[in-house]
Amino acid sequence: MHTKVAQAAHARRGTHSMPSMLVRTWGLQVSAQFAPPSEEPEAVTQMKEHLRTRMKDAEEAEVAGKAKADEDAAAFLKEFYEKRKATKAARIEEHREAHKLLGSQKPEGSNEWERAISLIDFNFTRPSGSDLSRFRNVLFNAKGRGATAV
Repeated sequence: MHTKVAQAAHARRGTHSMPSMLVRTWGLQVSAQFAPPSEEPEAVTQMKEHLRTRMKDAEEAEVAGKAKADEDAAAFLKEFYEKRKATKAARIEEHREAHKLLGSQKPEGSNEWERAISLIDFNFTRPSGSDLSRFRNVLFNAKGRGATAV
């Protein structure tokens, strides 16, 4: 009787009466008819191998590129700091020489403003090309006012 009930239930659901083998995989029912083949086709195996070699080559190229970039960066930094050290030493020496020349000159004038203006080279032009005329006018106005200018 039990088998007749099962057959009747099968018939009501509209399924064929052919028995199918069910396989449980991770909680899913998969029919044995659609189970994946146990062996991959040759084309799939070749494609996977080709993909592995491409990925390996790409990884090696990336590692080599990264190593080259690190070497280039190290060389650039070394050169940069050598130049910086040389220009810094030259600048320090230049300032020492200028300070020696300024130390040997005595400022001329009767008040602080006249002495300050005597030390300034007004023919100097800045490399950036900025205008210093307003600065000059302020200094000369202060000089004209004398010792009372603050």
